[in-house]
Amino acid sequence: MGIKASPTCVMNFDGATGYLVGEENQGLACMFTMMNDARFQVGLQGLGAAEASYQGALTYARERVQSRAPQGIQNPDGKADPIVFQPDVARMLLTQKSLIEGCRALSLFYAKFMDVEKLGEGQEKEDADKILQFLTPICKAFMTDMGLETTSLGVQVFGGHGFIREWGMEQLMRDVRIAMLYEGTNGIQALDLIGRKLTRDGGQMMEATYNAFNALVSDIQDSEAKGLAKVFLMTGVHPQPIA
Repeated sequence: MGIKASPTCVMNFDGATGYLVGEENQGLACMFTMMNDARFQVGLQGLGAAEASYQGALTYARERVQSRAPQGIQNPDGKADPIVFQPDVARMLLTQKSLIEGCRALSLFYAKFMDVEKLGEGQEKEDADKILQFLTPICKAFMTDMGLETTSLGVQVFGGHGFIREWGMEQLMRDVRIAMLYEGTNGIQALDLIGRKLTRDGGQMMEATYNAFNALVSDIQDSEAKGLAKVFLMTGVHPQPIA
């Protein structure tokens, strides 16, 4: 379906000799060390495809002319206006942009705590580890889900051209679809979040993550994003310890 440059195939090891690497019965634990890092990277794959799709769709919408804009003539020297002025096209582009910026903000928030977990000390380091564990399934699932939604919108902005291979938009949609499957399907991410992360250690992971977001909101209350900060604070939601 997609990622055709990747040599993905079935490999048979019939008759091969297996060697124990590391301690017996500890292989799965070692694998998850790699897996959790890969899950964030897969989330970034979703973000990257979404951004590429948005850039292509925005450029096309600015250049493609068809009919007149409902709000009045925007290109008086031409016979038609760019489709970027069509309300439905503008809606799709703004949806793409908002989803991408949200995913990018989430990824930067996550990356910050990767640095803290690696270079920090004491309680700060412990909290960063809890936050990363809590956010890993969220980043992987949300950013790849939004990657598919955004690339689908990119195809839609192009109209029939979006379905044609030479424009490249359909490839972005095909390629990003795998991101919802490998390194643990997004349904598995939901199970991990609800079944493990929310309840572990009486909800300490959720508590640490809430505190981190609350600190961020407090920092931006005097910025242009203060309206969003106010909404967050008005909800009054605070995680309670889980017995």
